[in-house]
Order: sequence, then C-alpha cells, then structure tokens
Amino acid sequence: MKATDDGGSVSYVAGNGLVVIGEGHDLGYVSYAGSAADASQGAITVSKARVFSDGSLEVSGCSTDQQGAVRAMLLESFSNKTVEFV
Repeated sequence: MKATDDGGSVSYVAGNGLVVIGEGHDLGYVSYAGSAADASQGAITVSKARVFSDGSLEVSGCSTDQQGAVRAMLLESFSNKTVEFV
C-alpha cells in the first residue's frame, strides 16, 4: 500500500482472522480469508500525509464483523494514518 498513489485504491479480503491486501498473494490465503461466513471484501483508498495531516485509509465494503481485524492490521502496519470505514 505504501506504493499506492495519493487517492489510489487497493483491494482487500478479510475473514477467518486474516486480512489480505493488494494483488500477488498466494491464492490459498485469499481463498481462506474469503471462505469465512462473515468475510468482507472491498477497497482501501489511500490519502497520503500532508503538512498538518498524517493521512488516512478509507475502507469500503467491510462488515462490522471484520472492522476490528481490518483496523488492527492497518494500524499495526500504518500506525500514523486514520482508518475510516465507509
């Protein structure tokens, strides 16, 4: 995601305690996450940091069941960004 342009998006799938972001992952991981009864998939849109802002990550398509796992993974990897669910 760090290579994603400002305003750009990457896909994700979340489920079974796993969050897979972007392309190029082993299909086994993608299938495992997507096989959960409460799996979510959508896009994460990146707003890069500015002078008075650390930037944000806007997550679409995420069920309330998966928001905790997605937020935790994003904050662990991109701790200075705000995570918003739409």
